[in-house]
Amino acid sequence: MHNVQNITLMLLFLLLQIGCSAQKLDNSNDDSSQVEITTCYKNIHSFEGVTDIEIIIVKRTGDNLNGIYHWLPAFKDKRLGEFVGVATSSNLADVIYSFEQEGVRNQTQLQLEFTQEFISISGGEKSTGLNRKLKKVKCD
Repeated sequence: MHNVQNITLMLLFLLLQIGCSAQKLDNSNDDSSQVEITTCYKNIHSFEGVTDIEIIIVKRTGDNLNGIYHWLPAFKDKRLGEFVGVATSSNLADVIYSFEQEGVRNQTQLQLEFTQEFISISGGEKSTGLNRKLKKVKCD
């Protein structure tokens, strides 16, 4: 009888341990690093009634980033592209940028630097004009 009570107590203790461990695992999914944060940047260049627009939308979940980077000139061939990468620090990220311009698909590595008011883009060949600084704006 005494052994049955000890075994029952041990089983109860083990079930309690398993239940608490499972609850801890379930709570790990509530981590704030899994929340997606969207930030938008835009430059508008107007000259004599002609407007060119550059836009970047960054979606960040934890250290993972993805988004778009478009250049929409009034008269020239537009550049439309998307990027994917990883944050290397709180204000820097390395991304692979895939884009199409003048009917040609291309890919290059870029570095994004974030400040309170801007995003700075560096990398790629200088002839592509990818090295830019865009102002943070409210996402529409």
